[in-house]
Amino acid sequence: MTTIKFNNNQNEWIHLNTKEEDGIKKLYADYDIDEEIIDYTLDKNERAHLDYDKTTDTLVLIYNVPNKIKIDNHYETTPITFIIKNTTLITITKEQNQYIFFEMKNYLDKNLDSTIYEFLFNCLFIITDNYFPYIEEMNDDRKIVSNKLKEKTSKKNLLLLSDLETGIVFFMSASKQNVVLLEQIRTHAFRKKLTEFEREELELSLIHI
Repeated sequence: MTTIKFNNNQNEWIHLNTKEEDGIKKLYADYDIDEEIIDYTLDKNERAHLDYDKTTDTLVLIYNVPNKIKIDNHYETTPITFIIKNTTLITITKEQNQYIFFEMKNYLDKNLDSTIYEFLFNCLFIITDNYFPYIEEMNDDRKIVSNKLKEKTSKKNLLLLSDLETGIVFFMSASKQNVVLLEQIRTHAFRKKLTEFEREELELSLIHI
């Protein structure tokens, strides 16, 4: 578990990996977070979505992060969990997307004066920015295979093209789920809590996706 204070020690970022299951359960108990969220956190197939409990003022975001390693000739995504409870941001990554923690930490190290929502929206921006190289690579691979098939049809290349097209569809679907989530934030009642600058950061995340 990693804990970092920021925004003049007004806020705290706590990060864990799903391997630390006992630590997650204890943390959720300490912060009085619904046990159902543990299931969201541990499920590698959980779809991107938003939950907000007005009574406890708890915001939960599940957001899709690109995996760096190809599976069946294409890239996939794995969800990350963001929870804001009072002045604390909790993030939970999985082994496949642990790399994003270091990118988020690098941002915060350079922007320790960020508010909790500024940090959250910039994390979403960082994740979104990671999509483009993988989409470009899969599209380039698809063009190469398509050109090979024009010259000579082979079972190997037909299967490879099928894998690539399937991968691109699922990858783009995960990206669209993220867009829907950001649109939900834009129209959700808790948006009233945001400062003007925090709303601008949210809009930048939407424009960039």
